[in-house]
Amino acid sequence: MALYWPEARVALEIVDDPASKPYKGPDDWTVLHVTCADIYDVHRFQKIGRELGRLLGEDTSFMDDPLWQRKNAELHAQLTGGIPPFGVYR
Repeated sequence: MALYWPEARVALEIVDDPASKPYKGPDDWTVLHVTCADIYDVHRFQKIGRELGRLLGEDTSFMDDPLWQRKNAELHAQLTGGIPPFGVYR
């Protein structure tokens, strides 16, 4: 699966999603390759968010706030709900 931001020529591709096709876009785009495990791990997920924000020209300085980090981690835990990433239960 890939998510696209055409105005910034950026794509985020989840490389180990068994139901998806690989990125097939223009060669001059920046493509972030992430795994389901990256998304499942809150610290890697936040790192992806910072990198994506940088590529999109967004201010991500709020992510340095410890309160934001804690609340984001709590939300991440609720949304993932203990579901293991792809590959863990194969």
